[in-house]
Amino acid sequence: MRNWKIHTGFYIVFFLCTVVGYLWPDKADAIPYFSRKYNTPCAMCHAQFPRLNPTGMTFKQNGYRLKGEEGDYIWQDKAFPLSGMAVFKYKMVDRKGDGWLGEEGSQSIFLLDELEFFSSGTLAPRVSYFISLGSEEEGSIEPGVAFIIIDDLLSEGRANIRIGKFYNEFLYLANKRRLTLEPYLSPVTRTQYGLEFNGESPSAAIRYAFGVANDELTKDKPGETTPSFKDNSNDINAYYGWGTYSIAGQTLGIRGYTSKAGAGFGVEEDHTQLDINLNLNFGPVTLTLAYYTQSNVDGVDGINQANLLTELMIAAGPQLICTIRHEIEDKDTFARKDNKYVFDANYYIAPNIGLIGEYVKQDGKGSQKDEDKLQLGIQLVF
Repeated sequence: MRNWKIHTGFYIVFFLCTVVGYLWPDKADAIPYFSRKYNTPCAMCHAQFPRLNPTGMTFKQNGYRLKGEEGDYIWQDKAFPLSGMAVFKYKMVDRKGDGWLGEEGSQSIFLLDELEFFSSGTLAPRVSYFISLGSEEEGSIEPGVAFIIIDDLLSEGRANIRIGKFYNEFLYLANKRRLTLEPYLSPVTRTQYGLEFNGESPSAAIRYAFGVANDELTKDKPGETTPSFKDNSNDINAYYGWGTYSIAGQTLGIRGYTSKAGAGFGVEEDHTQLDINLNLNFGPVTLTLAYYTQSNVDGVDGINQANLLTELMIAAGPQLICTIRHEIEDKDTFARKDNKYVFDANYYIAPNIGLIGEYVKQDGKGSQKDEDKLQLGIQLVF
């Protein structure tokens, strides 16, 4: 009965928010970190920072260059391309249920949830880069990702090579691109060291990437955005590929990933992952559906996992974006599934200052635990 009420309430709110989005269809403002360089309207690349729109995805895929640009030497920029983001958060957590094993209780805390500095652009004509460093939840400031891109091996961004430490992600569905304080429960992002061959068609209807990486099986922990490294063999034994196809603003994506077992390193079996997702845009309303399946999670024989994700984002007015998300995770063919519900509203008092209110309900039956969470935050982009 309890689960039925939660599901019913969630989808009622889901429907009402969709209706509101259509009745109040103005687009929200945003601030991309390249707006200063190109002196462009904020909404050129972002629905709202850090979420990208199709133009922003092409700009990023093209090595942080506009179509037709080769790019300049870094010292030719008027100012060094450095930007940053800080998120301050208040959260009130209520932990309950058998899964906590004596750790039940409540917590109320203020914290610096995220601090990140990043620089990106072109080092030289047809050579791009990205570097970041930051901290999560009061942790020490540490290096994030760092890579270079050899652009335009084939003209107009049809083929590029990326080398370094980077995110293996879909540009419209990734932890670093989300608007919510709560990270995705599903494995939408991997952090890896490797070499990637990527590109897009001139019309941007097709995007693709495939590559090789260290088989550290790195991914974001549930409940955190800091990459968690599990060093299984530290060999170049991970292989992946993904592609997206877009038509009339609707995008279908698929990704495959495998990490080979390493004898003598405690890895029992090969780990594989298959992702399928659909991103639908209806004016001010965006609906994302995703399914993830993994076998031998973390290289452990017989530990399989499946995830379902439904996310609705509504640009309800020039300053307000609402997000509703439901995720299911299960390691036994949905016999004992975990449910997570996220209700989020972002209100922008200035293009680079956002106020965030969020309620998270986690109904744990398997690997997760019951938890209710209220989070209030302020995001500063500079």
